[in-house]
Amino acid sequence: MFVYVLVILIILYIFFLYFLNCKEHFSRKLTFSSQASWGEVERSFLHKLTPDGKRHVKSFPMRPFPPNDSMETHFELEEVKKKRNNLSNERQKEIDNELYLHGILDLYSVTKEERSKIVTIIRNEIDPVIMYMKHKYNRARPYHLDPSIIPSISPPKHPSYPSGHSTQSFYIAYQLSKMRPDKHNEYMEIANSIAENREYAGVHYKSDSDYGKILGKYLSDNISIVHF
Repeated sequence: MFVYVLVILIILYIFFLYFLNCKEHFSRKLTFSSQASWGEVERSFLHKLTPDGKRHVKSFPMRPFPPNDSMETHFELEEVKKKRNNLSNERQKEIDNELYLHGILDLYSVTKEERSKIVTIIRNEIDPVIMYMKHKYNRARPYHLDPSIIPSISPPKHPSYPSGHSTQSFYIAYQLSKMRPDKHNEYMEIANSIAENREYAGVHYKSDSDYGKILGKYLSDNISIVHF
């Protein structure tokens, strides 16, 4: 009986040491930069942060992403895999159409003048802020943590957190809602769909999308296309 208990304790001890070793590696060493390289275009935005942008990032609501080895991240990865398995051809077409800003703007049915202002302000003000935050958090993409997740699009060349698509889409939605309050719910639905589609594509966690929504709202409250 004693020998049996001793063997069980030894096995549990070995498992415990193995778990700690994996946990430390997973949580402390696995980042986007340790798994992939920034794209040249994406990295160039890090040097385009305007004085207003620098002021904004200092007052942003900071919300660190869940640690790689946390149960929350585990559940997020399982949710990404579930969405990947349920990816329809129709949703994949949406994802492809939403890859770039012009496709996103098509969904909001903006005027030619609004489109011009939004593109200018997103490229000059919003995107540098997004890349700054991505560089700050340096979160690994879902497929870096779980190789069984195969993205349905080309892997983005920048970190995961926050979601740039979510930030851009909610910024646009909140800005347009100020101009057309009666369409607020419609704009929010569009932004939610765009953000969630990136999860279906296997390139974002839900917490990426959630933080992007927070930043989109903050940026909309502080940077207006009306006065640009």
